[in-house]
Amino acid sequence: MKLPTTKNKSIDKSLFFFSLLLLITPIIYGQNFKPFTKLFVLKTTHFDIIYSEQSRPTAMRLASFADEVYSEVSSLLGITVPDRIPVTITPDTDEFNGYMAAVPYPHIVLFDTPMDIEWTTFQDPLRSLFLHELTHAISLSSRGGFLKGLHNIFGSWATPTLLTAPMYMIEGVTVSFESLDGYGRANDPLIQQRIRQAVLEKRPLSPFQASGVYDLPPLDRAYYEYGGLFSAWLQKTYGMDTYGELWRAMGARIPLSLFYYNYGFARIFKDTYHTPLKDAWQNFLKTYQSDTVQPLEPSDILVQGLQIRCLTAADNGVYGIDSKEQILFKLDIPQLGQKAKVQRIRSVPDSVYEITLNTNQDHLLLSYYRYSGARATAVVGEYTTAGKATGREWTGLYNASYFRDGVVGIAAHLHTTDLVYIDRAGQRHRLASGTEQILFSKPVPIDDNRIALIVSSKGIRKLAIFNIDEQAFYSVQTDLSDDVDRWRYIRNLSNKGSTLFFAFNHDYRFYKLGSLNLDAENTEKALFFSNVDRFGGVLLPVQTGESILYCSDGSTWDTLARYPMSDEGTYTRFRLVPLDFGTEEINQPVSLSSSQPKQKEAAYNPVRYLNPLKFWLPVPLINNVDNHIRIDGMGIITFFMDPTDTNIIFINAGGDLVGKLGYFDIAWTSLNLGFPVVSSFSDKIEGIDSDKGYLMYRATRASIESPLTISLGDGIFNLHLIPSIAMLLAAYNPENESSAYQWTYEHPLWTYGISLGISNLYRKPWQLFGNGLGLDLYVRATNEPNSGRLDTTLRECKETIFAWFGLRGSLYAAWDKQGLSLDGKNPSFENIPFADVAATEYASQAPGNLPWVTGGELEVKLFSFETQSNISHLYLNRLFATAAYRWVLYETVAESNLQTAGYELSNNIYGHHSMLLKIGTVVSATPITMAPLRYSPYFWAAVKLSNLQDQEPNNDFQLGFALSLEW
Repeated sequence: MKLPTTKNKSIDKSLFFFSLLLLITPIIYGQNFKPFTKLFVLKTTHFDIIYSEQSRPTAMRLASFADEVYSEVSSLLGITVPDRIPVTITPDTDEFNGYMAAVPYPHIVLFDTPMDIEWTTFQDPLRSLFLHELTHAISLSSRGGFLKGLHNIFGSWATPTLLTAPMYMIEGVTVSFESLDGYGRANDPLIQQRIRQAVLEKRPLSPFQASGVYDLPPLDRAYYEYGGLFSAWLQKTYGMDTYGELWRAMGARIPLSLFYYNYGFARIFKDTYHTPLKDAWQNFLKTYQSDTVQPLEPSDILVQGLQIRCLTAADNGVYGIDSKEQILFKLDIPQLGQKAKVQRIRSVPDSVYEITLNTNQDHLLLSYYRYSGARATAVVGEYTTAGKATGREWTGLYNASYFRDGVVGIAAHLHTTDLVYIDRAGQRHRLASGTEQILFSKPVPIDDNRIALIVSSKGIRKLAIFNIDEQAFYSVQTDLSDDVDRWRYIRNLSNKGSTLFFAFNHDYRFYKLGSLNLDAENTEKALFFSNVDRFGGVLLPVQTGESILYCSDGSTWDTLARYPMSDEGTYTRFRLVPLDFGTEEINQPVSLSSSQPKQKEAAYNPVRYLNPLKFWLPVPLINNVDNHIRIDGMGIITFFMDPTDTNIIFINAGGDLVGKLGYFDIAWTSLNLGFPVVSSFSDKIEGIDSDKGYLMYRATRASIESPLTISLGDGIFNLHLIPSIAMLLAAYNPENESSAYQWTYEHPLWTYGISLGISNLYRKPWQLFGNGLGLDLYVRATNEPNSGRLDTTLRECKETIFAWFGLRGSLYAAWDKQGLSLDGKNPSFENIPFADVAATEYASQAPGNLPWVTGGELEVKLFSFETQSNISHLYLNRLFATAAYRWVLYETVAESNLQTAGYELSNNIYGHHSMLLKIGTVVSATPITMAPLRYSPYFWAAVKLSNLQDQEPNNDFQLGFALSLEW
């Protein structure tokens, strides 16, 4: 008997595993350490701090204040975490960040690298980062009454806040708490400006939109910005005690309703604050209303509809990065009366954050991150202004600029920054060192001896000049009464010669233009601060020719604008004051405080954290047997992982009373080798339809695969490689009521495969098709005779800045020694890489044992209308329609006797073609409140052009429905 290779019809725990996948997807392939790194543990009252030798100083410093931060956050919310909290510190990434995972137990990962002070500022970045992630762990641990009892028995799946806390509250509590000391994002005027701008445009997000369903910019930034400011407003308006009561209530009950604003969090909010959520949200937004904002003059608007990441000036234009299309562009200043045109130069990685032009204006530096799994490497790459990579790059360097015969930039050592110069020979020279609380931003060379840069000292920004000959910093100061406030939130430093340009915001309204001529003859007017609030603020100012260009930051899209020649403002003199960071802060050794009990460092043992009782639940074994649902037994599902997120294990096990078998299904994802290895092993009863009816059999399966993604060059293209091997042992039921353990195995079936692809495809959430090109090859075989299959697909998508245009093309070919259907199906090989463009409408009109199939589809966007509104729990993002032309060619075998429609192109080679119309919508929802989902249901209709002349009109058309899902 031929061995089955498809799965049985048992109703598995797909909903449970899918829900769990939503929560752990960001970390499932998130390798945090280089392979074979030796780790240690340092214990405090509440924490197990896990670290490598390189991060030992950071771990000791964290241990000195971790319990104090726990007490602070826990007392504010009135919530405790019953278990110890592992905190992993990794130095093996260059991007400042961290995360907290609530399952299978609360654990935190911190990236031991410095923050970019252009983003925001903290007095102590390490403490604030830890406080942010710890606030997640404590707030999401809110449980009361019955739900607390469930947690005590079954572990962390009994976390009611996953169903009651929307994303703007999950991130809002953390952003507001990181800002309680007067620093952080809730106090950052750039964050406040963005809300002001949305209110000014009459386009602020609603609570539902800010929960993650709105899929236009600001995207996930909305959680932090709206959420952080809303939580800070609640705390200020109603007090911290009531805010803590709100979070405790979110862990005590889960109100249900058919109406979104009377369900879950909205109901709890109303019961706590005695006011509807929507009313409170409107009152919050009213605090960001603005008047006397200068609108953009049409003559000053150069280009709209961009997402400007950074700019650098040329003689008569600018180069910039548009993250909307992920391109490097150039814009020349147009003549009076002419329209500005964006010249697309090349695609760039989505992680590019800085760009600099050399003095000869023939080369550019791009600063970006190159990713390997979750680990990021800071890279600076050089390109010609025509977009060609020169091959010169520097790793471990941030925010680089050309300087002398080399480059100057920021280097990192754990959480500290250094100002470094790399000469033409590649020799690295450290010019200045920072500390945990003294950080440097992008260096802007003025000449061969002076470098301007922004310095953050304990969270207070200053404009500084570094003199290389003197090895000294000087801060720029004025005699203005609000001098400190004018520099505190300075951003976006650039220069033309000895004149510096910057954005400042001293009144928490809109960013304004500032300029400083260091070598001005008239020192009384050397420094200028604009007094005018402009629409979108003034960000990224650069001077080109006689014009100053800047980014006007809209609520959704940015505008590249020309600054008016006349402007109201304050002119003042300045002085350079030696900047003394305080010798006691420089290179100070870190140790445990005298009040902290000294703990012995121990070796890290991941096994002690792999506790299946931290997340488990009993489940019945439900099977669909011959289209009848029945319960065949009982089991448990559990999920556990180590706190470094290196080993992730799922287990579904129990007893099958009908098969008299102890079934199990184990999946293990390991990152110990430096790349993901996914293995599984299972033994259970399955079933399959056959010509003899529905057959039950014991299926013992094992498999292993390793999905690898390798960045090529600057990371625009990625290489995807997935080798895999699987084994099946099947034992059929002899129908003698014996135990499945006594059934006789058939010979093993082995399946081998390797998938290889190269792609730069990407799709923004608001796009239908996206952009890029992808080529994939998929080779598979079994140990059965005449087994082997090759699939290849080529896809290209194009959606430009013009919202009305979109084009997607696909080509595919498949060859199968066992034969396949017209839509690519073969029971031995389940996954069909081209299933979305296969000619399913003709599948029933062609034999099922074709040796090869090839075809393609060309699809064009007809329209895409933004709706961005909700009907109760469903959020309608947009309506869309596309039209497509689809074709397929195939060869039939000689013994086939099925009547074949279509065109016979040559002996036994046929072709079909169709026209398709797709009409659908993009819908978002939050069935798990903290994990928004997006669906794309659509109807399609096919006109089967090959059948129009067959005298059977009922066979000329076909209708269908499809649904795609993403998160």
